[in-house]
Amino acid sequence: MQIPAIKSPEIFPLPDIQNFILDNGLQVYYIEDKKVNGIKIEMNFAAGRIAEARHSVSELCCELFKESAAGQSGYDNSLYFESRGSSLYTYNGMDYCGIGFFALSGFATELFNRFIEIVTKPAFRVDELEKVQKRKLEKLNEVLAENDSLSYRSLTARVFGRNHPYGYNSTVHSIQDVRISHVMEHFTQNYFTTDSFVILAGNFDSQSMQSILNALGNLKIKPKLSFNLTKKIIRQGYERKINGVHKQQSSVKMGLQVPTRNHPDFPSIYFMHILCGGYFHSRLNKNIRERQGLTYYIATALETSAQAGIFYITAETASKQVPKLLTQVSKELTRMIGQPLRGAEMTMIRNYIIGNMIQFYDETFAKAETLRQQLIEGAQWSSGYTLMKQISQMKAGDLNDKIKEYLLVEKMITIIAE
Repeated sequence: MQIPAIKSPEIFPLPDIQNFILDNGLQVYYIEDKKVNGIKIEMNFAAGRIAEARHSVSELCCELFKESAAGQSGYDNSLYFESRGSSLYTYNGMDYCGIGFFALSGFATELFNRFIEIVTKPAFRVDELEKVQKRKLEKLNEVLAENDSLSYRSLTARVFGRNHPYGYNSTVHSIQDVRISHVMEHFTQNYFTTDSFVILAGNFDSQSMQSILNALGNLKIKPKLSFNLTKKIIRQGYERKINGVHKQQSSVKMGLQVPTRNHPDFPSIYFMHILCGGYFHSRLNKNIRERQGLTYYIATALETSAQAGIFYITAETASKQVPKLLTQVSKELTRMIGQPLRGAEMTMIRNYIIGNMIQFYDETFAKAETLRQQLIEGAQWSSGYTLMKQISQMKAGDLNDKIKEYLLVEKMITIIAE
């Protein structure tokens, strides 16, 4: 038996999507797939943290959609969807929040009609807000019981500033202080504006599609709002130890603010992230984990939003090993700055990135997730192809210039939760 040849992944064309701008100004994106017997409908609103007049109101408002609405209790609405093999979900982010559902194609129109009533006629009851607040407080207690979460909260607060939407941390006080009047005001001002968009994905018959588009076109859409953001505070070369909850195991975060997805440096930053700690054979993993044995897990993360991004190194180690871990991380970053990549390693990472990107476009609902994230960050559908092309053409010298700019230890904020 002959083993097939291993080929490097190639840049692949992105599938086409359809974009409708309805008469009311609402943007609708359709990813068609006649091979599946399922659909996804999701409404997205520029009503995340960035739109808040009061901390924590956006997540509480979004969560209340799954409670009573359109004259029906949350139980009744849940039962309606679940009896048809579906369920509602919500998400809340820095810039956008949304609500949607998956279903079999045959239930598309029926469930959408109930869905649109829920989204447009939320009850926003005091007793239900109190229940959601209670759940959020229980979740917050879980978060505060983990060193990893504590170090992350501290890092983002110092990278972006404690009062910036990307930097503030939810607290017992911020959650408890939200009232129904605050939720209603947030909903009225920030939902169903011209920067809202809808994603339809899957197999819709022509009648269902037309019915859905007609209903969406009849929604009242308001002009979008502008937000006066708190100036981002960018500190560099800052180290702080904070009290953790597990004294034997410390969590370490090292990070800094980076540009958005639309910035010219983004392809280099993305490549740097993978090289440094974004995959199993990364520099930090091979040195800190495999050679030094200082941690079971060390990695980098690159989180981007509409206004800014954050790149950080994350690791956990025995508290007594923290100084050695920091020294070794510093040495590895210095080595990356001083020694440009060789061709073989650059080729391996390039192949990994392009090959890994296939999962973002390999099936209909994955495409919908990718599209949503791109739209939230103000990127075009074609940005994925552009990124692959830029990665494939990247030269070691150009990449090393960006590594020198973004990977200097003295620029990073270091947080140690111990």
